[in-house]
Amino acid sequence: MTSLERLAIAGTAGLCLLGQASAASAATIRCVNSTRSDCQITHASIGAAIAAASAGDIIFVGAGTYNETVMVDKELTFLGAHAGRDARGRPGGATESIINATALGPLNAGFLVTANGVVIDGFTIQGATDGNANGGGIDLKGGASPASGARILNNIIQNNAVGLYLNFEGFAPVTNVVVQRNQFKNNTVMAVGFGDGIFTSGCQDVTVAENTFTGHITAALGFNNSSNVKITGNQSTGDATFVIFTGSTSSLFSNNRGSGFTTQPSSTGNGGAAVAIGPNNTNLEISGNDLTSGATRGIRITTIFGAGANQNLGIRFNNVRSMVLAGIVAEPGMLNDSTVESNTSAGNGGDEIFVDTGNANNVFLANQARLTSGFGTINGTCRDNSVGTGTAGTANYWFDNRGTGTPAAICNP
Repeated sequence: MTSLERLAIAGTAGLCLLGQASAASAATIRCVNSTRSDCQITHASIGAAIAAASAGDIIFVGAGTYNETVMVDKELTFLGAHAGRDARGRPGGATESIINATALGPLNAGFLVTANGVVIDGFTIQGATDGNANGGGIDLKGGASPASGARILNNIIQNNAVGLYLNFEGFAPVTNVVVQRNQFKNNTVMAVGFGDGIFTSGCQDVTVAENTFTGHITAALGFNNSSNVKITGNQSTGDATFVIFTGSTSSLFSNNRGSGFTTQPSSTGNGGAAVAIGPNNTNLEISGNDLTSGATRGIRITTIFGAGANQNLGIRFNNVRSMVLAGIVAEPGMLNDSTVESNTSAGNGGDEIFVDTGNANNVFLANQARLTSGFGTINGTCRDNSVGTGTAGTANYWFDNRGTGTPAAICNP
C-alpha cells in the first residue's frame, strides 16, 4: 500500500481530495513542522513549501504559530493540525496550526489565494487587522485569476478585520466555493467601525453551511451582487446582523439560528436587523430561520443601503421573537411581487408585521402576529400603509393571517 493510500484510509485530512491526489499520482506530500511518516519533503516555512510545490500537492502544517501571510498561487491542499475536525466546538490554543498574518496594505491576509481548487482545512487564522486595506483572515481573490473552487473547512477564523473575503476585484467573481464547519469569531476592527465574518462584493455558486459566527459589528455575512448562494444550518450569536443581501439573485438563507443581535452605532454598514435585505435583490428565499432576542429588528427589507425594489422574494416559516423593534418590516418602495407566508412574529417591541407605502402585489398568507408591547398595542400587530386595490384598500393581498390589523381586515384574531 502506498503512503497516499494509507493517508486516504486514515482520513486525517477528512476529505476525498486525498483519494483524488492518489489517483493523479503526481502529488507530493510536503510537511512544515511535522514528523508524519507520510511526509515526503520537509520545509522550514509554509511559504517555502508553496515555492517548491507543484499544482495538486498536499501541504501538512503541524501545530505551532506561523507568522506568515500565506500567498497561494497554485492549486494546493493545506491541512492543519485539526484537518477534518469540526471547528465549531474547538477551544483553540497550542494544539492548533495558527496562521498569524504579517503582511500589511493590500496583502494583509492570513491566506491570500489567487488559484483555483485550493483547500484550507484545520487551521486557526488570525491577525489580519489592517482595516484600511483587505484585512481578511482568508482572501479569495476574484479577477483575472479567480480563487474559484475553494474549500474552506474546519477553521477557527478570528480577530481579523474580516474573516473571509470572496471579492469580484473588478474583473470576475469567485465561484463554486464551499465554507463549512468553521468558527468565525470577533473579526472586527473597532477603530474603523466595521467587521464581518464573510464579505463578498460578488460571487457565484457559493455554499455556506454549518458555521458559527459571533462578535461581528457589521454582519456575520454580507453578500452583495452575488448569485446562487446557499446559506444553511449556521448559527449567529452576538453579531450586529446575521446576513445582509444587496443586488443578489437566486439565493437561499434557510434553517439558520441567531440570537443576541446587538446595536452598533459606530459600525459602518450594519443592517439594523437580524436579516437585512437591501435593494435590487430577486428570487431570494428566506425560510425556516429562528431569530430571537435582538436589539433592533427581525427581518427588514430596507432602504438603509439605497433604493431599489426587491422582486419575487419568499419569506416563509421563520420565527421572529423578542426584538426590541419590529418583527418583519418592508420599508417604503422595497418589496413587490413577493410572498410572506407562515411566519411567526411574536413578542417584538414594534409592529409584528409592518408594510410601508409603495410596496405592492405582495401576498401575506397564514402568518401569526402575536401580541406586542409596542406599536402593535395601538395600531394592531399587522399594519399595511400602502394604498391600492388589494385587501382593505391596501396594495397587497392578505389571507388567513392571525393577529389584529390596521386596516382591520388584514389580520384577524
